[in-house]
Amino acid sequence: MLNGLSLFLALLALPASEERLVSHSGGDIRYGGGRVWLGTSEGLALWKGPEFEPKGFTSFTQEDGIGRGAVSALAVHGDTVWVATVYDTTLGGRSYQVGDGLSVSLDGGRSWRHITNEDIFSPLGGPGTPVQNPAFGLAISDGTVWAAFWAGSLVRSDDGGSTWLRVLPDTSYEKINYTSLRHRTFDVLAYGDTVWVGTAAGISRSDDGGRSWRYYTVKEGLAGNWVVTLARQFVGGKWIIWAGVKSTGEGERDGLCRTSDDGTTWEVVWDRAPWNLAFVDSVVWAATDEGLYRSSDLGRRWEEVVVEDLVARERLEKFIGVCVVGDSVWASSDEGIALSVDGGESWRVLKVPVWTASLDEGEVLGEGPSEPIKTYAYRNPFSISRHGRTRIQYSLSRDARVSIYIYDLAGRLVRRLLEDEPRGRGNHGENWDGRDDRGRKVASGVYFYRIETGGGKKAFGKILVLD
Repeated sequence: MLNGLSLFLALLALPASEERLVSHSGGDIRYGGGRVWLGTSEGLALWKGPEFEPKGFTSFTQEDGIGRGAVSALAVHGDTVWVATVYDTTLGGRSYQVGDGLSVSLDGGRSWRHITNEDIFSPLGGPGTPVQNPAFGLAISDGTVWAAFWAGSLVRSDDGGSTWLRVLPDTSYEKINYTSLRHRTFDVLAYGDTVWVGTAAGISRSDDGGRSWRYYTVKEGLAGNWVVTLARQFVGGKWIIWAGVKSTGEGERDGLCRTSDDGTTWEVVWDRAPWNLAFVDSVVWAATDEGLYRSSDLGRRWEEVVVEDLVARERLEKFIGVCVVGDSVWASSDEGIALSVDGGESWRVLKVPVWTASLDEGEVLGEGPSEPIKTYAYRNPFSISRHGRTRIQYSLSRDARVSIYIYDLAGRLVRRLLEDEPRGRGNHGENWDGRDDRGRKVASGVYFYRIETGGGKKAFGKILVLD
């Protein structure tokens, strides 16, 4: 039993993390140490359970010691967690991605150490800027961490991140060549002395920790040369290496490739390039831009798995992450984090924030960190070309008929989004695609919306369209 002093010290050791999920825009999902970790657009999230709701998570952001921005890569082994982060900046009117290095916890998230891009690359001779140099791939193997950076190429650390060694996935150069597509790395898979590296010029493989390499491109049977994901599956007494690839030009195509003989032969089994893969026995799960898919025969046939948000009455369409833990399947997208506890037959979709006071009674439905409002729009600002839609969120304490009207800055009616439609008690989301009643895209600017119920209750909000 803890005495007073030890309890006080234990509390001091805990990070000042948010005891809730702060973003539903998800990325990589990993399972390790008996816990589920999720990369999001606002940092890292740990599911504590058992509730699948915002308060069932702990979130870690820059305030807790990890890097700034969204999680671009994630690797977990027991209590060791490595995270890469990235944020956007504008230079000369153009948007660029900025890598904010890596962060590591050796105690399951209780404490963090941030390692900047400068800490990693200054001793290695560059690149001298974190712009266009995020890490998109991480792997842990026998105490060594491997990181695939876009401009800085492949690096590794054997001492927990104190020192770093650049390991070029190419024996043609002694120093990094910033124009070489083989030095542009996107993912890494490591076990023992074997390292597979996904680059913009195919796959590089080493069996001696990076001293020598073999190369696999379209000529060796890949569908395309830009390798966005690598994964390893053990089934039927043998290992299969999977590679999701995208086209970089003529003679290439998007696809999912596999080899069961360590790269001697490659087979293209699908015409889509997953961002993440997960396995359970012979079943393969794939998170793609076209949806979430499942194959029960090692990729020869695929079925789309419908993931529907019953609150917003919409399907999640583009997926980034997928992870299987027993009968539970986790999937992430820009529009929500989904969980199935029955192998993908039914789903719950989590979106935050859901901190609204109902239009009719003012009853708070949901939870959040601040005072509730009656309505809000997410995404906001909203880009029609980038985001596709924004969602107007509101709540009802009882069944009602609801109308939503959208107006421009001059007060002209632009869109009858909803007109006297029945809605039940609970949280609701209505999607606007940025078009008017005639189907035309609206111009950039400020738009106002009005929600009203058949009982005369009203709420107002505004949306900034930037396109």
